[in-house]
Amino acid sequence: MRGNPWLELTAVLAAVVLLSLPLVYLTRDAPALEEMSSVEPDAADTPALETWVDLQFSHPPVSWRLAQNSTTLAEGGGVQRDDADVVLAVQDNRSDVLLDVEWPEGVEQGYVEAAFEVGALPAVTRGGWGDGRTTYRWELIWPESP
Repeated sequence: MRGNPWLELTAVLAAVVLLSLPLVYLTRDAPALEEMSSVEPDAADTPALETWVDLQFSHPPVSWRLAQNSTTLAEGGGVQRDDADVVLAVQDNRSDVLLDVEWPEGVEQGYVEAAFEVGALPAVTRGGWGDGRTTYRWELIWPESP
């Protein structure tokens, strides 16, 4: 005796949909820079510290942009190593920054490493892998008050 093919098809489709939900959640696109930026703190309460940023790329990116609170701090591209002097807003010994990198076509996995140096404090280094257009969100934490 055979079952109803429409009932079997419905059961298979329901199973596929339920099993694909975790995959969709894990592989969705990263939000845009503006959506990821945190609420901007009051400028009077947040110290602004001069910071030297040293960026090293495994492949020269087409472009890169360093931002904080929807404000572009520095940008560049076309070279494998770059640096910039920026002013970071630091609150409670921490700061959040976004780095948007556009990797060239043909680069399957590019790596970027950024070192953030504030005065005499130890450098805080962050890195990440990516391809195409990748946005990295990094929380920088210094062990002592800058």
